[in-house]
Amino acid sequence: MTMWLVDLLVRGALVCVIGSLAAVCARRQAAALRALVWSAALAALLALPLVAWLAPSIDVPVWSPSGNLPSVEPRPAMPVKEQRPPITLPATAPTGGLALASSAHAGPYVATPSMAVPSSGGVAALAVGLWLAGVSVLGARIVFGLLATLRLRAGAICLSGTEAADELRQVAQRLGMSAPPALLASEELDIPVAAQFIRPTIMVPVEFARWPQQRRAAVLLHEAAHLQRYDCWVQLAARVAVAIHWVNPLAWLALSRLWVERERACDDVVLRSGLRPSDYATHLLAVAASSRSLSAHAAAAFARRQQLPGRVRAILNPSTGRQSPTRRTLVSVTALSLVFLVPVAIAQPVAASSAVPHGGEKSSAATTASASSAGAAQQDLPAIEDLIRMRIHGVTPEFIDAMSELADDLDIDTLVQLRIHGVSPDYARGMRAAFGENLDLQDLVQGRIHGVTTEFAAGMSAQLREDVAFETLTQMRIHGVSLGFLEEIQELLPYEEIESDDLVQMRIHGVSSTMVRELKEQGYDDLTIEELVRIKIHGFDRFLRRRSGGQR
Repeated sequence: MTMWLVDLLVRGALVCVIGSLAAVCARRQAAALRALVWSAALAALLALPLVAWLAPSIDVPVWSPSGNLPSVEPRPAMPVKEQRPPITLPATAPTGGLALASSAHAGPYVATPSMAVPSSGGVAALAVGLWLAGVSVLGARIVFGLLATLRLRAGAICLSGTEAADELRQVAQRLGMSAPPALLASEELDIPVAAQFIRPTIMVPVEFARWPQQRRAAVLLHEAAHLQRYDCWVQLAARVAVAIHWVNPLAWLALSRLWVERERACDDVVLRSGLRPSDYATHLLAVAASSRSLSAHAAAAFARRQQLPGRVRAILNPSTGRQSPTRRTLVSVTALSLVFLVPVAIAQPVAASSAVPHGGEKSSAATTASASSAGAAQQDLPAIEDLIRMRIHGVTPEFIDAMSELADDLDIDTLVQLRIHGVSPDYARGMRAAFGENLDLQDLVQGRIHGVTTEFAAGMSAQLREDVAFETLTQMRIHGVSLGFLEEIQELLPYEEIESDDLVQMRIHGVSSTMVRELKEQGYDDLTIEELVRIKIHGFDRFLRRRSGGQR
């Protein structure tokens, strides 16, 4: 988990750097293009974990003086077992005081208690915990912002049929919108905002009708431009991306610049309508002068005070480009985003297989002799990055000894994954005692992930009166089959001989004990499991529930 998190944050920083460079290159272009660049960068940040998880990784050779690069695992899942030879830790090694030992009697992995590997990754766990806490706090703020916007909309007054509504209809026609947004007035607002959840909406203060007609038209055009550009949805996605990458200061910079450029892009829409820049700046300052602090994260506000100086300078600057991006530009930016995102997400740096840095070439014989002499001393030494991974995840000498007794040909990747998912020697011994010595370590990992315990296995076998396979128990846990669920179904269907596959099918299709009980109350006392599954698939249980409710 820790290595995956570090890898994600490093790649996210690289995405932000690429986006920042693209925005710098577009600094003399229209604000709408810069807003599009920042939107693409934040969208790439949001998609980065998914792309890195789904897309196959590609090794990129990178030269390093030592010939090795630290390997970063982008996914904490159980890897496919590599065909590595067993690693034997030699008795002596030039490791600066790190004492290692090997023995022919203890299997492929043996280490003395002097091996400097700690029993837990406390610092790594703390770092992951802090990151998760930050994600939770920022996620809660996003949810509260959405709820605040919905509450504000629910308490607002509809202005349909008013002069302002007619003006908004004209604005929508000018922008080519298929239908005009809803226009609402709220006593809680002192500046106009646009919201795009449930239905595109512009909310204004209650005194909006008393504003000058030119100011109303400018405000409605600005807010309608937000809706046409889907700025509310873009803002939501951007905030989610920053919540994931909150430790990255470049992500916060990208979000801040997106807010600035989107407001300027909507200002340009108003100015392209023919309104004089000086008049528009006057209206903007007048609206901002009466505004208070606004924290509705899901809404696009007309005049935030902290953005005013830059917006006014951009409005009054005659050399500022104000054109809207063309369809070709949108396609180009999207394509370039994918071109940069995919390599950043899937590239895995590896040490170059051969590299002789500055200093001349060596002959083939000399290179072979050097490699032979060095390899004789360090052939079986684990790499430093592997020792670090073992230290982070708490792979101790005792753990290595115990697991070596249970499996042959263990490698460091397997040991680390066993520790990550909590497969202890006691767990492995207990499961193998119950299900046979041929139980694979990867099966144990999957069982541990999904909560297959010895108590669960024993309870299922006793209740079902059959020997349930370990893979079947894992599937049962995946689909939420519990001992309590089995007991309830057996009590409700005493005439049925329930098997493990029946329980899995019932859970897959959503057959619950509550549903069975309701059907029995309707008079269906002798239904089989197959019939219950068919009833649920075709929705007949909902029909009976509505019918029962109508009769009552």
